[in-house]
Amino acid sequence: MVRSASEIGARYAEGARYEVKMTCDATYLSDMRAWIRSHPDSFVEAYRPRRVNSLYLDTYGADCFGESIVGVNHRTKVRFRWYGDDHASASGVVELKRRSGRVGWKESHEIAGEFDLTAMSWLHFVRQLQSRADDRLVPWLSTACQPMLITSYMREYYESIDGQVRLTLDHDLAAYEQVMQLTPNLSMRAPDLNRIIVEVKGDAALHRRLSAVLSSLPLVVARNSKYVNGITASLSFA
Repeated sequence: MVRSASEIGARYAEGARYEVKMTCDATYLSDMRAWIRSHPDSFVEAYRPRRVNSLYLDTYGADCFGESIVGVNHRTKVRFRWYGDDHASASGVVELKRRSGRVGWKESHEIAGEFDLTAMSWLHFVRQLQSRADDRLVPWLSTACQPMLITSYMREYYESIDGQVRLTLDHDLAAYEQVMQLTPNLSMRAPDLNRIIVEVKGDAALHRRLSAVLSSLPLVVARNSKYVNGITASLSFA
């Protein structure tokens, strides 16, 4: 992928946040909500829950996927994200989701107009995305131009009473393989994604406080990538 040490260093200092994910079986959803409500940090709902959809784009050699599998320290994912259940008028942003160890940050670029993912081909979508993107995205969308996976899930948003610690709770996960598809696959979902993902995040300088939050959570910290899990589940199903 297109990357330079100076670019990583500059972005790392700007908007960087400490991020840790934990996961458990979906049957514990009510227990996790109860834990959040009773936590000493007094987590409150920050936004209304909503459905989050992400189309992951990769190189033809699946470089982003490979970097995630082996745990490359500095890596970037490219995705198109939109919200809600309407795939016929998907309007959203292209995100460059960057990570360095447990610290992550992202660049979001709005894309003008809507996409009808129920009627257009992937070739047409990619060409439209490239033509509407600003110059900063062109190198990325020229390299990461292969639709790989669509993920969809419900996200609940919480934050501590002082607003310094954020927590998201993702459930009702679904993944749809796109590698072998000429048009968006929005119906054939991959199996075995009956999980909850809890992510705790905050400013990188608050890593000790975030660690304290994590220590009280009745889950095990583990690497978790919706992109990797979705692709792996799709390959197993195939």
